[in-house]
Amino acid sequence: MNHLPEEHYIARFKDRNTRRGWEKKGKKDAISRAREKVDRILASHKPEPLEKNVVKKLEEIRRRAQKESGT
Repeated sequence: MNHLPEEHYIARFKDRNTRRGWEKKGKKDAISRAREKVDRILASHKPEPLEKNVVKKLEEIRRRAQKESGT
């Protein structure tokens, strides 16, 4: 019992409804439910902008790589 919180796994996209309930909800499999979640996340996610010093460092790396590759 001490290890249950760490070892117990609950599938996130498993449907625990009865067959009738599952059919009423559109018969979606785990992949369909996962895709819907991905779509919701992508539609609503607003990433924080990078800090200016990080952007500057990335630009330096890009320029150096460009110069080294000759492009």
